[in-house]
Amino acid sequence: MEWPAKTKVFTHIVALLLSLAALADRAANLPHPVRWVVLRILRRAEIAGRDFVIAAARELRAAPWMLASAEAHGGSRPADAASLALSFRLLALALSNLSALARHFPRPLAEHAWPAAALAPVWRRESWGVPVPPDTS
Repeated sequence: MEWPAKTKVFTHIVALLLSLAALADRAANLPHPVRWVVLRILRRAEIAGRDFVIAAARELRAAPWMLASAEAHGGSRPADAASLALSFRLLALALSNLSALARHFPRPLAEHAWPAAALAPVWRRESWGVPVPPDTS
């Protein structure tokens, strides 16, 4: 599937991640045994979502980054639910940014790279109209 077609799929996944974040927020108010079960299920979804976002970034050849996982927070306190909700929101933000990047660059970023020789004249002072001082060495 080409990247422009993937952006529509990414929009749906962003919506899913945000709804999972809302579910994690609601889990904070549940009784402890129920919250423990819900957070355990949501942690698995967070791990799968994080792996998906990282794979999408690699496929687009975007700058690699590592997102903190809620997997390290194995507790079942209301603060752990809030941490998990934040993690889902960050994943949604990262995927939304990748989707915007894919819309502007339909091919992977490495194919858009300019050779250094093509950019060299742009960065020389002569091309700016500034006279180069004489060499006094």
